[in-house]
Amino acid sequence: FGCTETDHVWVELSGGPLAANPQASSNEICQFDTLHLYSGASGGGLPHRFEWRVIPGDGSIFSTAENPIITVQDTGTFLYLVDVADQMNTISGSVQVTVHPTPVLDLAAPFDSIYNEDEKIVAVCIYDSVLLDACNTGFSYIWNNGDTAQCIEVGTTGIGSNIQEYNVKVFDKNTGCFANDTLRIIYSF
Repeated sequence: FGCTETDHVWVELSGGPLAANPQASSNEICQFDTLHLYSGASGGGLPHRFEWRVIPGDGSIFSTAENPIITVQDTGTFLYLVDVADQMNTISGSVQVTVHPTPVLDLAAPFDSIYNEDEKIVAVCIYDSVLLDACNTGFSYIWNNGDTAQCIEVGTTGIGSNIQEYNVKVFDKNTGCFANDTLRIIYSF
């Protein structure tokens, strides 16, 4: 008995070590924008598993997709964390995103004569002039009549009933965030 035999086995490894290099579609966005997150997973063995969390937050998993797409509701600076796992290992990575507030805009808010709240239609007396305020002091404004002031005064001739529509875009030149609003005014007796 004393038999011995030798054999050679070649093992080829590919893929390299498991890695996560998360990226975001943008590191600064506006509230209510869509954010694309990319895990940047590579190496290791397939299939990969993914768990995304956000800080600050409650620590719960908000996605198990490789590259989730989310609509951001809260403002502030957030750290998006991803755990990437294969059959043997888990590795983590993170990407920071700052979410700027979108200007708050509601042209119908000061009116007590709202005719149709869903369509933002208000009714006023035919002889009244109306002050429309885009609020958001210090921002840039453009009204559909070409005016660039925060407030505009509008009215009608007082001769007959009339319907006028006003639209304003409020733009924060520091962050690039903006909001639009439209209001229709019915002038009647």
